[in-house]
Amino acid sequence: MVDVYIFQDWKFCKNEINESIITDKEKMYIKKYGNGRESILSLLLVKSVLGEVEIWRDERGKPLLVNDERFVNWSHNEEYWVLAVSREGPVGVDIESLGIGYQEEAYGWILHDEEKERMKQGVKFSEIWTRKEAYVKYLGVGIDEDMNKWNSFDKDFIKSFKFKNVVISICAENIGKINVYVNG
Repeated sequence: MVDVYIFQDWKFCKNEINESIITDKEKMYIKKYGNGRESILSLLLVKSVLGEVEIWRDERGKPLLVNDERFVNWSHNEEYWVLAVSREGPVGVDIESLGIGYQEEAYGWILHDEEKERMKQGVKFSEIWTRKEAYVKYLGVGIDEDMNKWNSFDKDFIKSFKFKNVVISICAENIGKINVYVNG
C-alpha cells in the first residue's frame, strides 16, 4: 500500500508551515544541492504530512527518513506537488502535465520500442515519462543512456493515474492499493 499526498498550488502553501522545523543538516544539504525555495518548501510539505521527521539523502540524492520505517519520494511541476509514502520498501513518484508533447529528437533515446508502440496506440508520452522517472527514483539512480533498454510497462510494480491535467506514476514494492489525499 502507498499513500499519495497531492498539494495544489503548492508554491503558495508556505504560510501554513513553520520553517524552523528544518534541521541544520537539512539546511546544509539544501544550500549545497537544493534549488532554494522549492527545496525548502518540499521539506516543509513532507514534514506537514509526516510530522517532524528528519530527512537526509543517500549518496545518490534519494531522500531517506532518519530513524523512521517509512520510505518517501516526491515530485512536482509548476502547479502540483506530490508525496508518496510506503511502509513496505522504497518508493519512487513522478508527476508531469498531460500536455507534454513527444519529440523524437529530444526524447527518442529514452523510450523502449514497445513504449513507442504504446504511444501509437494512444498512451500519452507524459505517462511513459513518469513511469520511467518513478522507476529510476525508486531505484535511487539517475536518468542514463540505458533507459531505452527497458520497458516501463513490463514492470508490474509501477502504477499510473490521471489527476486533473497531470499524470502521476508510482513505483513501489507490493504497490497494491494507492490511497490518494488532496490538499489545497
